[in-house]
Amino acid sequence: MARKILLGIFLLFLPWAFLKSLQRQIIAVAHHVPMGINGTTSTIHYRSKEVAHLHLQSDNVAKQGTSSAAAASAVNATKTFDQKKNGEPMDNCRRACPHYNNRIILQSRQQAGMNDRTYIMLAWANLGMFLCAHVKVPTPSVWLVPKHNTNGSKVHENVTFERDLLYFVNSNNSNEIVLSDLIDVREPKKGWGVEFVSNVGRSKAKQKTFDDGFFRAYAHTVQQQEKGLNVKPFQWTIKGSHNSFLGRIHRVINELRESNMTVDDTALLTSITSKQLPKWTRWGEDTGCVYASRVEAKSILTTANRVMNQLRHHFGGLEETTERFVYGYLHVRRGDSHHCDSNLAQMGKYIECTFSTFCQNNEGHDCKKDFPLLIGSDEQNETYRQGLFSLINSHPNLQAVNLDKEVTKEIKREISEGESPPYKLNNFCIYLVEKVILQDAAFYLQQNRQYCPDCESDNVVIDQDKSRRWWSSWLPMNIIENEDENSEH
Repeated sequence: MARKILLGIFLLFLPWAFLKSLQRQIIAVAHHVPMGINGTTSTIHYRSKEVAHLHLQSDNVAKQGTSSAAAASAVNATKTFDQKKNGEPMDNCRRACPHYNNRIILQSRQQAGMNDRTYIMLAWANLGMFLCAHVKVPTPSVWLVPKHNTNGSKVHENVTFERDLLYFVNSNNSNEIVLSDLIDVREPKKGWGVEFVSNVGRSKAKQKTFDDGFFRAYAHTVQQQEKGLNVKPFQWTIKGSHNSFLGRIHRVINELRESNMTVDDTALLTSITSKQLPKWTRWGEDTGCVYASRVEAKSILTTANRVMNQLRHHFGGLEETTERFVYGYLHVRRGDSHHCDSNLAQMGKYIECTFSTFCQNNEGHDCKKDFPLLIGSDEQNETYRQGLFSLINSHPNLQAVNLDKEVTKEIKREISEGESPPYKLNNFCIYLVEKVILQDAAFYLQQNRQYCPDCESDNVVIDQDKSRRWWSSWLPMNIIENEDENSEH
């Protein structure tokens, strides 16, 4: 009788013990922690209980049908996969993937300006490639806020990020688009290996759904690294406010990095996982692996090139392929200035101080009369704009160029001649064209929402040293200007 009672207790305990053991295996997989004897893990001092626990509920794990043996063997397979790919230990930070057939779909309908969207897309492009996935984002008409568009109108529904604005590619393969609003998310012929949805919000319960999705996707990619195409791809759909998951994933990535670097086992101090974690650029941190690069749509680059050639011809008839066109760029943002005063009187003092020793400091470096200073601004008041141009033109060495007008004129010409569709005439296209032109400026001056120095004479340098021009690889990188989600131009 006693033997039967003990047997019954054992049978009741067995499923629970198995699932708990399996959960420990999945946790170890997600952290690349070598499994010890009897399923115990190497000692790690996690700085957060949220990192130590992957939130993979036992019923979800069981539904995936993951065996504990497969999970354990995937731990070692992860590192050897990266090493086998090039025949030697991996030196760069990129995580190797057998394929990028996985899909992540962002369905947030929260709107903001182009800079904010660019940050989000770059961050998700990096995260997507870390998870061996391509990412589909909403269209511009859904994601871009109307108040920053021409006349405050909604972006035309035919405008796409990929064809008309910008998208992101594999930084090692410019032909591979990894994030856009035209990513193919149709179900593959053999179906999805697993589909799951994260409804993200500010509550702890909804934050947890994001954590669950992230670690579930990661664990699935570890299995793919071991078995390749034998493991069907996942589809992860994310709904809700993007503000909720942006800060959450930034926190999770940093805690994963810290937990992988804070270990007793010195062999793990150079953990591949910690090196491979994606760069999450919203707050400009220096750490993290960059997997993706931004690419402007061909339409944007074509217009920018035409405007540049017109300016080159106007300022001296320079041959476009042989002579350097030297110019500066001033961005005056006034539509939502919170702390800065950029009235004409203040701008007059700013220009006088900034260019007080302009040609003396730049003698022999293309400083001449009528040096072109390109102006980009969201100001709609024509009286203010003309007053600003007059202040600049009153300086003996400067000539103001209304870049907004030049770009708009070129787009209107393209539309009238049937080269571009009518919906190209919007503020977001104009803004991106100007950003392309900005990249080759000799100097970049700003008066915006929160950054409004009284004088920038030290910044008006004209030389050919591109290493000092942080704006030459615009991502964008101006953190101060883009703290507000509803920010643009």
